[in-house]
Amino acid sequence: DAGLGVPLKGGGPIRGLELNYEQRWLSFDEALVVTARPTVVVYLPRDWRATFSVAVARSAFEGLGAEWRPSTSARVSFPVTAAVSGHGFLATGTENFALRDQIGRFSARTAGGGVRISLPGGQDVSFYLARQWRDQGRVQTSVGVWHGVRF
Repeated sequence: DAGLGVPLKGGGPIRGLELNYEQRWLSFDEALVVTARPTVVVYLPRDWRATFSVAVARSAFEGLGAEWRPSTSARVSFPVTAAVSGHGFLATGTENFALRDQIGRFSARTAGGGVRISLPGGQDVSFYLARQWRDQGRVQTSVGVWHGVRF
């Protein structure tokens, strides 16, 4: 991974930018997946943040060939109180998967949001809800809870 932060002076609506790049190589029993994802984080007034990301994934399945697939996401994070922050996000993309004799794929759109509550002692707890609409009328709802400890 590589990243660069750029503070912006001048009193405009953008206080700074963060540019990140990450690449992953994932190996499964019968597949190799490579992902590349550049991301831009825009720091806005009053501790608001907007994050934009584009990812491409190359899936290579043994004996079946390889394909590249893109995806995008956007997220807005904002403070609610000194100890509570919220976020909302949208994402779209496609995904490959393989069975023994074929490559399958689906495309999806996902929307969701969540809240993070800061606790004493460098801890926090986060909750999120996401809804994904896939090809062929399939829908998935995800609910999550995290507990974080910073040290």
